[in-house]
Amino acid sequence: MASSNAFPIGELRALYELRVRREPTYPGARVEKGANTLRLIEGDRAWVSWSDLGGLGEGELDEAIEAEVVRFRELGLLDHLEWKLFGSDRPAALRERLVAHGFEPRDPADAVLILDLSELPLDLKSTDGFDLRRLRGKEALEAMRPILDAVWPEDAADTIRFVGESIAADPEGQSLWFAFADGIPVAEGRVEFACGEFAGIWGGATLPAYRERGIYTALVAARAAEAIERGCRFLTIDASPMSRPILEKRGFQLLDTALECNYRGPPG
Repeated sequence: MASSNAFPIGELRALYELRVRREPTYPGARVEKGANTLRLIEGDRAWVSWSDLGGLGEGELDEAIEAEVVRFRELGLLDHLEWKLFGSDRPAALRERLVAHGFEPRDPADAVLILDLSELPLDLKSTDGFDLRRLRGKEALEAMRPILDAVWPEDAADTIRFVGESIAADPEGQSLWFAFADGIPVAEGRVEFACGEFAGIWGGATLPAYRERGIYTALVAARAAEAIERGCRFLTIDASPMSRPILEKRGFQLLDTALECNYRGPPG
């Protein structure tokens, strides 16, 4: 799908950087602005979610990275610190310097995809034939647990805790959607409303026995419909290599890449 006539991809990338990376308003999160960075803190999890270090020399770059490590050490958050490195971030040596300071990239990078909701493709306009439900509070977390335990067991406990804390901070800041089959929840997906005209979709886990039935696409359609209802113009997702081709066939465009770089301590 070509870029939206109203928003060429370069303009979309700049708008995304402004609204999602530089001016986030996630429920329950605290934002700190550094000299060339933005820190996002939620509970015991922390991110460098934006940086503009392209004009720095190598020595200055190292000092800037170390300043972030020092700040998060002061906050007691080094154990859960992620530097979210986008493909468009500069300088080109930033990944190399992050590794030198104790950050571990979690390859492969996700594809940051975007969909203009004013140009919704036909197969995202209907959820007919699927039992999709928005669940709330404790009921949603209980429905999510067995799905994540089966699909992403290494991240399940942290994700459920994180989502539960976010719901407690702002029950309407995100919605949790589930697909039911054979009387049980078999797939889940979340949609967050925290960045103006951008809604972000997350999750999308489906139990193995229920894959290749169109459930993943139906959950995307349900979340797109809610985003439109709530006045959003764009839908974004950090897509894995598995989900990227499914979404690109349904109108999503590549906006950027995003690589999770987790702090593991001083190298050596």
